[in-house]
This record gives sequence, C-alpha cells and structure tokens, in this order.
Amino acid sequence: MNWIYDIQKAIRFIEDKLLEDISIDDVSSHIHSSTDYFQRTFNIVTGISISEYIRNRRLTLAADELKNTQAKIIDAAMKYNYDTPDSFTKAFTRFHGVTPSAAKTLSKNLKHFHPLTIDVYIKGGFGMSRKVIPNIPEVENYGNEVNYLLKCVRSGTCRHGGGSGQVGVVCIQRNGQPLCLDARCVGTQLYRHGEH
Repeated sequence: MNWIYDIQKAIRFIEDKLLEDISIDDVSSHIHSSTDYFQRTFNIVTGISISEYIRNRRLTLAADELKNTQAKIIDAAMKYNYDTPDSFTKAFTRFHGVTPSAAKTLSKNLKHFHPLTIDVYIKGGFGMSRKVIPNIPEVENYGNEVNYLLKCVRSGTCRHGGGSGQVGVVCIQRNGQPLCLDARCVGTQLYRHGEH
C-alpha cells in the first residue's frame, strides 16, 4: 500500500507549497515517482488531476482571503500564482460562479474545496446484501474477497484447450457497483478468456 502513503505525502507537499510555483514534476519527484505514473495513480484514486487539485485549493484560499480581508484582487492573483489578474478572474469566475470583485461583497458562501485525505478501511464479509437472480449459478469465491459478489450471468459448458469448465459473462458486484467481464471458471478459479 505504498501508493496510499505516496498520495498522502504528495497532498501534504502540495498543501505546504500552495503559495509557491509548484509543478506536477515537483510533486512526483518529491515522492520519488515518475510523473506519468503518479498522475495516473492520483487521478484514479482521487477522481481529479494534480493540477486541478492545486487550482481548486488555490481558488478556495483566494476566495477566503478576498471575502475575509481587504486584499486587492491583483495581490491575490499574484499570491496564488496567476500570471495576470485577468487569468485569475477567469479561473475564479469559472470555479466560484462569481467574479472576485463580486465575491468580496457577496453574503453567501462560495465553493470550498477541502484538502483531500485518504482513509482506507475494510468492512467484514458475509454481511453484504445479495441480489438473487433465479436460475443463475453462483460462482464460488476462492480468496479473501471482501464485499464482492460473483454471479454468472450467462453460463454454459465448453471444452477449452483440452479442459472443460463453466464459461460465460461474470458480474462482480463490489459495494453494489457491477463490474462485468467475459470469463470462464475452471474448478474454483476464475479466468478471463485467453488466460490459463
């Protein structure tokens, strides 16, 4: 689970350097990872890119500062690493839905993008709800699956490479989200077509 530690370390680094000119290369080198690999991992885990995370955090802090202090828009633009007040105004308006000057006098709260935290927890098995589909054979679990439900949706028997086994489309439900794949079961093992 080093990737969890790496992402948490990267988020702490970003939060510490939000007022500085940081790049994706700076973040990935801080955690000793390649830029492409880390960008992909960060996006998969968080659902946003590193640059989007940095932009959202900066615009949140800028809005707090403009709303709660007498800071000028040009000063906020420079402080949060925007090249010009115009580029800051465009990004601010796109994110918050109002211009920076309107945000200074606005009575309602603006968008607030909190720092990300990663919590990993595993909930025990056998407490999940199972959706029963009549006349569909159930595939046996063969490991420490947690909150997974395996069901053959379409099945039949076939001979493949001298062996025989169940073949069909297998739906795996993970916390209620279906993931279907074309697979075959040999004994209690589950293989994608072409494997084994």
